[in-house]
Amino acid sequence: AGFVAAYWTLQPLWMRPLMRRVVPDDRFGYGHTSSLAAVVTGYVARPFGDREKHDTEKVKLPRQLSFFKDVNVSTALVIGVIMLVAVAFADDQVVNRLAAEMDAKLSPWVWALLVALRFAGGIAILLFGVRMFLAEIIPAFKGFSDKVIPGTRPALDSPTIFPTAPTAVMLGFVSALLVFLACLGIFAAADWFTLAPPMIMLFFVGGPVAVFGNAVAG
Repeated sequence: AGFVAAYWTLQPLWMRPLMRRVVPDDRFGYGHTSSLAAVVTGYVARPFGDREKHDTEKVKLPRQLSFFKDVNVSTALVIGVIMLVAVAFADDQVVNRLAAEMDAKLSPWVWALLVALRFAGGIAILLFGVRMFLAEIIPAFKGFSDKVIPGTRPALDSPTIFPTAPTAVMLGFVSALLVFLACLGIFAAADWFTLAPPMIMLFFVGGPVAVFGNAVAG
């Protein structure tokens, strides 16, 4: 309990130099279990790039692919591909049972696409809620801090930095997924334990870690 309390108390402090690159006005800190991975990435990435030259948010795509710049569209497509590949390799009985839970006549392939769209819709709602959250919580906390502990700022969850670099978030998620799948194959070949890819963890850790890496080196 003491270790956990110390971790949650100290992590906004060691994240602050990186947070000031992501949120220059220093309105809030970063409070999330991915902070250790984020701070390591932030310092390790420095020799490997330059944000001015390699910023993910300045990547120019061909006109035909410009819709990928929308994080909702890219999320739906990436998750859609993942789900379709998963259905192709999964046990038919399991997939049919899951599809039947949504609709008895639903094709497993259509079910996979609907799940991907639901995931993307959830992320869209989350990002919209983040903007509302920031607009409300920061002024409210400032009023509290001015009276109780002057100069303090709230440390907020990882989705609060997603709007600063949505392309980095998606690249971080995809990179985390590929590394996880590679490790899964290595573990299986070595006859070690294996875990099914936890999509929520990969998104909410891989995404923000990439945001901090991008803020340092692009």
